[in-house]
Amino acid sequence: MFDILSTAELTVSASIAVAFLSLAMAQTVGRRVAVLVALGAWFALVLAIGATGALSPAGGGAPALGLAVALPVAALVSASCATTGCAHAPSKHVAAPPPYVATTLASAGTIAPSEQLAGVVAPYQNVAIQSSLTEPADEQTLS
Repeated sequence: MFDILSTAELTVSASIAVAFLSLAMAQTVGRRVAVLVALGAWFALVLAIGATGALSPAGGGAPALGLAVALPVAALVSASCATTGCAHAPSKHVAAPPPYVATTLASAGTIAPSEQLAGVVAPYQNVAIQSSLTEPADEQTLS
């Protein structure tokens, strides 16, 4: 029973991988169909090789299965890059100039106040906060 379930799961997983790769590797419908056909043929070939027992532990084991999976994917990615222009010359598209940012130069000087404020200002004076201060709102009168 486990063999049947794992076979169904692997088939569904392979179908999802084939659909994803066909969408990711091509941008037009015709190329997606071509990639889908190539990946479907590869899947059928691996299935036929597996049915003959060539991928069993006695036939080739995990290395043969790894090569059966990795080599076609690498070949399809290489073919896709060659046909879609991954290795083409850089385009002659001119980038837009950077946006203009208004700037101003700073200079040393003195700023004179335009208004006088009433009161005394004591710069750099440390002021301690004490909890022993009495506030009029804290006082309660009992009658």
